[in-house]
Amino acid sequence: MAFVWRADPSELQAAWPARGRLRWIQAPSAGVERLLFPALVESDVVLTNARGEFDDAVAEWVFGATLALAKRLPETLAQQARSEWR
Repeated sequence: MAFVWRADPSELQAAWPARGRLRWIQAPSAGVERLLFPALVESDVVLTNARGEFDDAVAEWVFGATLALAKRLPETLAQQARSEWR
């Protein structure tokens, strides 16, 4: 198994001759199109992605950021740093 962090095919292509009995490549992103190169496409190596893996975390972050902005958290923190209590 190989875990490919960046969607940069040049790194994977450079390591391809040393793949040995590689059977599976996992990418942490949803899209894997950029990783494809002819030798990989023609091989029996399985390439999988992480589609949907980060959905909950992203939704939670967006909700938290929206709430922080709606409640003016950046302004409140700046006031706190200046010892202003409004």
